[in-house]
Amino acid sequence: LRQCAFYERCSFDARNSLELYVAFNCLDYGTYMTFSEIFNTEQQFKERPNGGRWIAFGHVNFKEFDSKEHVELLAHSYSGERIARFDKYANSEVLEIHVYGADGFPCYPYYHSADYTFFPENTDIDAEIAKLLYIMHMGIDPESVGLNPEYLKAIPWLTKCKIFREEEGKPVINIPILHKDEAQALWNLCTEAKYEMVKDLKELLAEFYKGKKQEIPAHLDSVPLQKQYLYADNAMLFATIREAISRGKLHDGNYDNDRNGVHQPPCPMVLVIG
Repeated sequence: LRQCAFYERCSFDARNSLELYVAFNCLDYGTYMTFSEIFNTEQQFKERPNGGRWIAFGHVNFKEFDSKEHVELLAHSYSGERIARFDKYANSEVLEIHVYGADGFPCYPYYHSADYTFFPENTDIDAEIAKLLYIMHMGIDPESVGLNPEYLKAIPWLTKCKIFREEEGKPVINIPILHKDEAQALWNLCTEAKYEMVKDLKELLAEFYKGKKQEIPAHLDSVPLQKQYLYADNAMLFATIREAISRGKLHDGNYDNDRNGVHQPPCPMVLVIG
C-alpha cells in the first residue's frame, strides 16, 4: 500500500485513514472468509421489501446510555463496511464512499454528532457527505447539482472529525481520494491479502472453533442470548489492530488516552471518483 502513488500523495491523516481502512477491510472480510471455509457455509440474509438483504433488529437503551462505558464489548466494536454509490453524479461517472464505523476506535466518528440540524432526519448521511466532498473537491456550486447548501454548515463539524482540514483559512479534504482505477488497484491489493489471511488462519482457527459452534434456535427467546455474542468477533479485529499499533505497523495516536480523537486519523474511509 505504501508504495502506491495514490498513498504517497495523501496527507498524513489521509494516509493513516487509508491504512486503517485496509486493515479493517482485510481483517473483517478475511476472518469471515476463513470462518465460512471452516464451516463450509455462508451467512443468509433475508430479502427486504425496501431493497437489499440484511438482518433487522433494534436496541432500546436508557437516556444516558454510553456504549463504551455500559457495554464493555462495545469499546472494541465496529460496524461492517458501508458503501454509498452514485452513477453519473455531476461530472463524475462514478462517485462512491466506503467507510467502516470504527465505534471502538478513538477517532471522532462523524455519524455520532449531537447536532445534526444540517442533515434532515432519516438522511443517508454517508451519501450526502460523499456529494459534499465531491463538490468541495471539484469546486462546484452546490445548488448547480441540487445539493442542499445547508449541508455546508456541516463543514466545521466534519473538520473536527478530520474529514476536512483547514489550509489558509479554507476547508480541504483530509481523507483519501482515489480515481476508480486506483480504487481497483486497492481492492486487488486487499483481495490478495484476504486470501493470504485465509491460508494462514484456516488451520489455526479450525482448531480454535472446534466444538464451539452454537446453533441459534428459531424461537424469540433466543434473541437476547444471541445478541450477547453479537460483538464478540469484533474483539479479534481490535486485538489485531492494537497489536499492529504496538509493533509500529499502524499509526499510534495514544490509543488508550485520546477519547476525543485529537491525535487519531479520520474514520477508516475512502472516496472514489471516476
